[in-house]
Amino acid sequence: MYPTQPSSEKQVTRQCPASGTSWSSAKREATSHLSVHQRTPQVSSLKMSPLILSLVAVATLCGFVPASADRWTDFQEKHIVKVAPNLVGEDFCTKTIKDMKINKGLFCTPRHKFINEKPETILATCITKMYTNVESGAAYNVIQCDLDKVTEPPKCVYKTQKLKRHVLLECGDKQPVQFQKILDD
Repeated sequence: MYPTQPSSEKQVTRQCPASGTSWSSAKREATSHLSVHQRTPQVSSLKMSPLILSLVAVATLCGFVPASADRWTDFQEKHIVKVAPNLVGEDFCTKTIKDMKINKGLFCTPRHKFINEKPETILATCITKMYTNVESGAAYNVIQCDLDKVTEPPKCVYKTQKLKRHVLLECGDKQPVQFQKILDD
C-alpha cells in the first residue's frame, strides 16, 4: 500500500486509545518523504458528511458561530440610539459613527442608519418571526447618515437626516439581527 524504504531502525507499534487502531512509527518515518496527498488515503464526501456536521455542531456549542442573541446585541450596538430629538444636530452622524467605531479599515462607510427608539419597541417587530425580513408595523424615528466628503477614517464627515419611516429588518430567532433598509412611505 505505501512504498517503504529499508530501515535499520526498530519498528515500534502503538495503539490509538480512541479507536484501538495500531500504527507503526516505522511506517510513518518511511512515508515522511511523500507528499500529504500521497500519504493520505482518499475519503469519499459521503463519509465526511457526519464529520462535517459534527464539527459544525461543536463549533456552535463552543461559541465559534455567533448565536442570534449575540447578533441582537451587535444590532443594538450598531443601529439603536436613544437621544432627544433636539440633540440630533448636523454633526450627530459624524460624531456618533466615530464614537461607535463604525468605520473600520481604510474606507468611510458610505451610509449608516440609526433607529432612535427604545430597544423593546424594535424587538417587538420580530416577536412573532423566526428567520425572515419583516417590515416594521409603525414608523420609527430614523437617522440616516450619508457620507458628505470622501476622505479616509477617522476624518469621515456625514450629513445627518432625521426621518419618520417604516423600516425593513432581518429577524433571527425572534430578534432583529440586520437593518435591511428604510422604506419609502
